[in-house]
Amino acid sequence: RASEIDGFRIHTPMDSPELGGVASFSLAGIPVDHVEKRLREEFKVQTRKRVPEGLKAIRVSPQLYSSKSELDELVL
Repeated sequence: RASEIDGFRIHTPMDSPELGGVASFSLAGIPVDHVEKRLREEFKVQTRKRVPEGLKAIRVSPQLYSSKSELDELVL
């Protein structure tokens, strides 16, 4: 679902054998500070801003007990 959002870009290699539940993404033209703050304050979603070596992204780390419907809420 997230890939359908205009400007959405995932930075996590999706074909890696070590892929877990952690993913990093960005939205073109929207500062990561703004995305992180809005997710936290408006939707109560805890994420972490990542800026390693110039990459500006938001890291999402779902918990083992996160339901599919909760993950869907993140992208709606």
